[in-house]
Amino acid sequence: MSIRSRTVLALSAVLAIAAAAPSAHAVGGSGGTPFSIQCSASEDLTQIIVRAGSRIDAIGIECRGPGSFHRYTQGGNGGSRHEVLEESERVKEIRGFAGTCKKKKSPRVCALRFAVEGAARSLSPQYGNYASGSDDFTFKIPDNRELFGFAGRSGKELDAIEPLTRPRNQGNQRRSIDVGPFVQALNVALGGTDVRLSNRGERHGNSWLREDDSWVSLFGATRRFTLPEKSVRRRNGLYRHFFYANDVNSTKADVATNRNAFVLRVNFEESGTEIKGLCRYKRPSGSYGQCPGANEGDGNTPDANWSQPRLDITLLPGVRGGDLVFSASSVHVRGDFKLNGPCGSGNECKRLLGDWEAQLKDSAEQVVRDILNLQSVRDAEARVTRPLLRAAGISAPLVSAGLDGSRLILTY
Repeated sequence: MSIRSRTVLALSAVLAIAAAAPSAHAVGGSGGTPFSIQCSASEDLTQIIVRAGSRIDAIGIECRGPGSFHRYTQGGNGGSRHEVLEESERVKEIRGFAGTCKKKKSPRVCALRFAVEGAARSLSPQYGNYASGSDDFTFKIPDNRELFGFAGRSGKELDAIEPLTRPRNQGNQRRSIDVGPFVQALNVALGGTDVRLSNRGERHGNSWLREDDSWVSLFGATRRFTLPEKSVRRRNGLYRHFFYANDVNSTKADVATNRNAFVLRVNFEESGTEIKGLCRYKRPSGSYGQCPGANEGDGNTPDANWSQPRLDITLLPGVRGGDLVFSASSVHVRGDFKLNGPCGSGNECKRLLGDWEAQLKDSAEQVVRDILNLQSVRDAEARVTRPLLRAAGISAPLVSAGLDGSRLILTY
């Protein structure tokens, strides 16, 4: 199962960029799944919604524009609902605490508070309770920028958060142009990308881990990395189970738009066994040896299939050095792992595989974001977008860029 096709994860190149919504890195933990919520280029963020009890359960925004209203929320339904902003207020600082929130095993967002301007007060109430085991953080929003959304991770609670900001419109000329040529050009320009997820090699000792056997390659830049090995001894048992990515390669990618962002979907092959399960047997002496089975390591650890494997990347238009570029507000590895056989009482391996699945996704997401922030990738994006802007009659340096449905909204 090695198809090493080129892919337009290339457009992930598009991801590269730094600028649409510069912000500090997310604070919090790696639980939940990535999200990105933001107002479109023709809308203003008019309200922030927080659900909180002991910790932050959810974050949301309301967006208003000429004849439009949208509300987006990420997280769970616990806690109480709070509206943060009063009329005409603008967020200038986001403060909070992130960590284990005293009694949780994994880090998350414990509390939030917002510094505002435009009304008599300067601080909102604090949402969520401060807890030991948490560190304070502050995101400052410069005077010439405005908050227009959030990215982060969420599940039943808010696991991580970072603000998305954009330049404030200060009387610059604004144009609306068709986004179609940009989608077409990016699909053509970024068709040479190669993505591989693999870490299974020959056995050495009690491991089959092959390092640096995964990579992302686009626009002439390649980043190799090591996917983690998941190795866990069965509870009250004599076997140690291992799971490895088994030469999973990208096949194709499609670029589209939603209401306010580009979305790049990179598909991976599904033929054969994507996840290989292997095992070692614990001898009475305490050392490990070969498990029962026809082939070394196969024993009683089942393989797994990865159904509908893909990489979804949310790309926000932005500006760097006057050029139109893009930033990755979320990178999400999707699909489900399904064991092709039982493993222990209570299907024990399913729980072990679930833990490793999260590690695999986190590793892949981080590498994709890193390579897409290389300066060479940003430069390549600008080379793609400059001719399209000139064709639309825009030669002046851009100040800001955003997407609203099928239209790019540009100020210069």
